[in-house]
Amino acid sequence: MGLIPERIRASVPPPALPQANTVGEWVAFGDGAVAALEIANDRKETVLAIMQACQAAQGQINASARRRWWQVW
Repeated sequence: MGLIPERIRASVPPPALPQANTVGEWVAFGDGAVAALEIANDRKETVLAIMQACQAAQGQINASARRRWWQVW
């Protein structure tokens, strides 16, 4: 599974094109496109937060590994 959950790894499907050429159909299509974009942007922010947390933890591990043996006490 890894650090990134599968629901975030999955691609965000685009909305289907309208069947009829009416204003209402195109408005619904635009709403679907905006919703898909919001989902994709939320996933990006989630992945970046996970990555930053991992980098911070790795930085702490690296800093503690650089201590000399007499600095342990």
